[in-house]
Parts: sequence; C-alpha cells; structure tokens
Amino acid sequence: MHRHTKEALLAGLLLLLPVAAVSAYAQMPEAVSGTYVNAEAGVQITFPDGWSGFEVSQTSETTLVATSPGGLSEPDPATMSTINLLVTAKAGRDAKDPDSLTQDVIDCNPPSVTSRTVAGVQANEITVECPSSNQKSRMVTIETADKIVAVMFMTPTAEFDSKVGAFNSAVDSLSVDGAMDSEGTDGGAIIELTSVTRTVIIADANVDVSIRSSSTIGPLELDADNKRVSFTADGETGTEGTTEIEIGKMLEGPYTVTIDGQATTNFEVANEGSVDAVMTITYTHSEHDIEITGTQVVPEFPIVALGAVAAAIGAVSVLGRTRLFKR
Repeated sequence: MHRHTKEALLAGLLLLLPVAAVSAYAQMPEAVSGTYVNAEAGVQITFPDGWSGFEVSQTSETTLVATSPGGLSEPDPATMSTINLLVTAKAGRDAKDPDSLTQDVIDCNPPSVTSRTVAGVQANEITVECPSSNQKSRMVTIETADKIVAVMFMTPTAEFDSKVGAFNSAVDSLSVDGAMDSEGTDGGAIIELTSVTRTVIIADANVDVSIRSSSTIGPLELDADNKRVSFTADGETGTEGTTEIEIGKMLEGPYTVTIDGQATTNFEVANEGSVDAVMTITYTHSEHDIEITGTQVVPEFPIVALGAVAAAIGAVSVLGRTRLFKR
C-alpha cells in the first residue's frame, strides 16, 4: 500500500474512534483477513472471503478492525463498502445509541432499531440511511460487563442488498466472551426478527427477496396479472408480529395490504418509488394470510455487478465524519 494511502487510512479511521481512544492511539496497522481473534478482548469474528484490511488501533480500551472487498484500496468514499469491528470500554457509552461510539458532523435519517440474536444473546441491530451521501449502514452491538462490541457495515445504498449477506455472515460468526442480553430499546419490548430468503419468478428470471420477520413466513406467491404478492405469517397467538419485505424487487407502489382479507393501514414503506422499497407490516400474531397489491410488477430486476472494488479508507472516514444516528 502506498504511503499516502496508509496515511489517509489512519486519518479516516481515527475519526471513527471514541475521543478517549484517539489520544491513546499508538500502534501501526496490522493486516487482517479471514478469522480475526483478539484473545485479550475475548472476541472472534470471520470476515467474508475476499474482505481484508487492518487492525488500526489497539489501546487499553479500544480496538478497531476495518475490512473491505479486495482490501483497502478505493480512494472514493462514495463507492466504498466496509465491514468493521469495534471493541471499546463502556465508559458511559450506550450500545443502543451508536452516536456515543463515533464522532459526528452530518445528519442522516433517524435509525431503525430492532433485536437480533448474535453470539447466543439478544443484540441491538441499527440500520440508517443517509440520502445526502447515498450510503446505508447497519450496526450490531453487543454488551459485556465492561465492553461494547460493534460490527459495522457501510456501503452505497444501491449495493446494500447485494452485500448485506456478507455482513450477516460475519455477524453470525461473531463470538464474544461474557456477552449479555440487551435490555431493549427505550424501555420497550424487543421484537426479534429472523432473516429468510424467498424466491419468485419475474419475466422468467428467479428473483431472491429478503424477508426479516418475527413470524414463520411461508412461500411467496406472485400473481403478475393482479399485481399481487401473497404469503402466510404464523406466530404465537396474541404476541406482536412484524415483517419486513423487499417489496420494491417485485411490485411498484402505491401499495395496499390486506390481512386475512381485511384491509390494513398498519404498514410503512421505506424508499418507496425505487427497487430498494422495503415494507414493514405489523399485526397481532395468529396464522395470517397477507396480500400486498401494487400498481405494476417490476419489469426488470436490476443486478448489481459483482466484484465491484470497494475500500474502507474513505468509508470509515465518512462514518467518522457523519452523524449517523442523530434523532
């Protein structure tokens, strides 16, 4: 790596660190790829194949590892994809408020906060979109008695769906000694969402649709003539159900939703008007038949080119310069 690239890497990554860690920074970067083990911090994670980078800071209270596809080589922050690991002492920081984990300047949309099982415990999963920079990020945070462990993913919004699987793979491999269940967000009940993929056929092509739900989701049925998608959602009777579905890959809005044949307004759509549209539907559990009707079937599924070059230098720098989680 060229000298000026290393210097840019260090400058950008230091912006990400809590202020107390910056003053203590003392080590030069160490190369990281594949499985990363930090016995002192009690953390192990396997980064996806082809993702590599550096451990750029290790102090008495903070370790930061940054990786990207093909290594840290892309100088343009607008095209960068990164998966980063941050281990830091709690020191008054809040695992449910990632603002306390990064320095900040620029506003983004309010975060979406849910629960996810990671390392055998309930963790916080926070997703944020930044329209001004066309970037989207997701962070999973886990607490121990004295540490916060965060796995952070940032990428151009258009590449989020195609690369979030790499992030999920890394998160699923994470182990944290002494991990504790989250106590929830804002005192509310935690709804755990499980990710599944269902396939529909559009214009003789298979389209994979990501669904995150607290319910057991049946197969997707696409009725192209009636511009309708249907599926079943099943869960413990009387509990709260939530389903997030990538509706923009199948149908264009505006949308109507029925549950067991009855129209409902208990749904929201993020990024409506684009193939990135995601619908969130809420309901009380039993076994339900859910139908979503749009105005037309998406005529062509956009395939994001594989092997796009991305790097963590600017992405982490942007993360450090961006107030991702301002409410």
